[in-house]
Amino acid sequence: MKNKFFLYHVIPLSLYACLVILFILSLSVSKRRPEIFSISPEEIRSGDLMIISGRNFGAVRNKSKIWLDEVFLPASAIEYWSNETVKVRIPPLSGSGLVFVETTGGKSKGALYILSERLPDRSIGAFLPGKPYLSTLNRSSFNPGDLVILTGDKLGSRQKNSTVLVNLTGGMPEDVLDTPDEEDFLPVPEESYYNWTDNQVAFFLPENAVSGPVYVRTAAGYSNPVTIEVERKGSIFEENPVERTLTQSVHIDRVGALPGNGLVLWIPRPSSRPGQKVLNAELSMDPVRSDGSLQVFHIPELASGHEYSVELTYKVGLNNIRVEVDPEEISHNYENFDALRLWLADSPDVPADYFNRTAAAVVKRERNPYNKASLIFEYLQWKLDPDREDKGYDYTQWMTERKADALGYAAFFTALCRAADVPARIVSGVWADLEKATGVPHFWSEFYVPGFGWYPVDPSAPDGMLDEYLSEQENPPGGWGYLDNRYVAFSRGNLRGIPFSEISRRIDFQFYSQQNIFEEWIGHLESCSVQWSPVTFPE
Repeated sequence: MKNKFFLYHVIPLSLYACLVILFILSLSVSKRRPEIFSISPEEIRSGDLMIISGRNFGAVRNKSKIWLDEVFLPASAIEYWSNETVKVRIPPLSGSGLVFVETTGGKSKGALYILSERLPDRSIGAFLPGKPYLSTLNRSSFNPGDLVILTGDKLGSRQKNSTVLVNLTGGMPEDVLDTPDEEDFLPVPEESYYNWTDNQVAFFLPENAVSGPVYVRTAAGYSNPVTIEVERKGSIFEENPVERTLTQSVHIDRVGALPGNGLVLWIPRPSSRPGQKVLNAELSMDPVRSDGSLQVFHIPELASGHEYSVELTYKVGLNNIRVEVDPEEISHNYENFDALRLWLADSPDVPADYFNRTAAAVVKRERNPYNKASLIFEYLQWKLDPDREDKGYDYTQWMTERKADALGYAAFFTALCRAADVPARIVSGVWADLEKATGVPHFWSEFYVPGFGWYPVDPSAPDGMLDEYLSEQENPPGGWGYLDNRYVAFSRGNLRGIPFSEISRRIDFQFYSQQNIFEEWIGHLESCSVQWSPVTFPE
């Protein structure tokens, strides 16, 4: 009897349970986002077979897709598909770009491919002996935010302070041997780079770049220029230029330490943006490295009873910035989604998921990202009142108490944009109170407009957040698509620094920059007092 029960009940139930578990596991695998590890070959020609290696592609193709930049490959071009390998036949293409795998689990990050039909004969060598050389672009015309791929030779390494310079004025060199005047160029921000190797640099075009020459600068010097055409869905007007000198300082005293110690300071520098450019810098000590807009200063072997300081002085060019965009020209889709994914994420400082229902109620059926952000801006003007004394960050109370400080306004706007599928980020910095020569810590926002780039918005200034620093005749210094020439940005989004030491005490706090590290105490540094002075404008 027991044998029959085991045979007719236990075994079938066990088999059924195993099948259910296998089904659940297979379903979870199918929902995982695909990842590309490599492609072979990286340099391709039309008609070549490309092998894409990775994981989570799925055992069968079903409705999965392969994209070559913006080109969707038909099923006839896909010759093999497995969970870890896909083989595709390359159709005629116009230039280099990114290959993506898209499944029910999402879209992979892009892997760079180079159309070798666009490459010149490598035997031509460098532009000048030892100098970086640029040979080709993936295409000639770009919108802000598009991926620009420069191909060449001896392009160096970004970790060695190499950079790409894009044009800000539209001026052309009289001779290709001329050295560019860097005042007319913008170093591409660290967060905009996609890839950098000795023969290829890929970056997303900054929003304030204009048509004209592009250079790569390495320790060996400048490359030859290559020319790009920039087409923008809107206009940026920079007016009333001024030059301001600002200072930052950190003072350390009351040191209690034993040998084998160190203090690392992560000091932000003014961040490049439309209307803002660093013209000159004077530092009391050299940073050991830079992580984007974060400069890393290391003070080793602090001695008990001694005092230390770091003094930074910058001359910054600032302009009133006014932005005009025609909503009718704005696409509803983001072609450079990989570069924007971070600015759609839910995070502790931008709680987008918490406001999903609120965002849906505000934007309703609107699909245009520019119009969505405009509706959110108007909603905040109606919903909130400024509270300069509110230093808290309890986002659960924004809806009920209807008040916030400048950070609250910026974070609420950014969270609602992300909840409405509009990439957005908080900008942190200071607003120059020239009467007191002191920078007022302030926060505003940017959201991304397809074909235009990052659009500036200060949701708190029109509500009177800065009124105590203005005369009765002055209008708000910022608002929808407008910032005056007293805004100085230090961080666009949350700056992420790589820890100097794996074994250290790390300190973070709220300041005029959003970043993950301000101080690292290393080894036998038992105690000290670190005073971060406010940004001042001594002139």
